[in-house]
Amino acid sequence: MGFGDIFKSKKKTAADLEKKIQLCKGYAALWREFFEKYFADSLQNAKITEEQEAAFFKTMTVLANRHFEFVSKMGEDLKGGDKLLSFLGEVVSLAHLQAMSEAEFSATQVRWHELFIELNKTLGRLLQRMPVTTEPARPAAEAKPAKA
Repeated sequence: MGFGDIFKSKKKTAADLEKKIQLCKGYAALWREFFEKYFADSLQNAKITEEQEAAFFKTMTVLANRHFEFVSKMGEDLKGGDKLLSFLGEVVSLAHLQAMSEAEFSATQVRWHELFIELNKTLGRLLQRMPVTTEPARPAAEAKPAKA
């Protein structure tokens, strides 16, 4: 293997790592959005419509479908990926969440946060492996010539 091959290999590895980082950021954003829409507030006194249940089901379907791609592409970089799918299996509908006691709902929120933290740890581990460039950073003013 020559020097050129090593350079190509490192570029490919960095590109693969960047793809994993983007995939992890995307899944974590979906996970956060899932919480903000459905878990941030108690549902005990809420009136749940069929449209809201349908939207919840659609969100769950997207998360589950992307989960399989996410886990397969993350490989060993993701720890506890099976817990994500297990969580989705526990929160089957808005009506189910609404029927939970306050303690159960609170515990569900805690589990969601633990999984979100694990997603962010995965992202952090990936970011740590990104190669450091040797080019000095230029101030924004120097990067683009000013138009007259």
